[in-house]
This record gives sequence, structure tokens and C-alpha cells, in this order.
Amino acid sequence: MTLQTGFHPEALEELTVAAARFEAYRSGLGDEFVDAVAATVRRAAVHSSRFMLVHMTPRGVEVRRARLAPYRFRYVVVFAVLPLEISVIAVPHTSQRPGYWMARLTQGR
Repeated sequence: MTLQTGFHPEALEELTVAAARFEAYRSGLGDEFVDAVAATVRRAAVHSSRFMLVHMTPRGVEVRRARLAPYRFRYVVVFAVLPLEISVIAVPHTSQRPGYWMARLTQGR
């Protein structure tokens, strides 16, 4: 079953900023990055349980992370698995401080 997808506003902002940075580096690279994120989110919507579990909320919501493919982008997609959708919580670079996105779990989308 393919779940619906949604983005936390701050995750969308992270995606936009990173894409702009890649686009400034080389024309078209920002679009390639956005495509890689979109492909990863689609994979997560179909096979969420295949990705690494990084946190379980007190209410039993699984938070997982998926590395972008192609692997030339050192970013991951952090998402919560809800009953009918996955909610993208963050799109961090792999060297970013782990867990900085935890406060977003209690915020609305």
C-alpha cells in the first residue's frame, strides 16, 4: 500500500535551501537534488518499514530515515510513519547535528 505524503514546513524549507545551494553550484543540480528527494519519499511511501528506525514516539509513531539515492547527495529524509501517510520531518545533510528535528514531532504540519 502506498501512503500519502506530507512535508513539515521546516523540512520543505530545508529542501528549498539545499536545492538553491546546489543550483548555485551548477545549473540543473538543484533539480537533480529535488528529484532525488522526491524519489526517496516515493520509496518510503511504498516500503516505509525497510528504512532505519531512528525514534519511536511515546504514542508509537515510528520515525525512520532514508538515504538519498543516488548517493552523491549526502542527505537523508527523516519521516514519521502515520496510519495513512508519511510525514517528512526533515531533509538534513548527513553531517548535521543528529536529532535536531525532534522538536518538530510535537509541532503540527
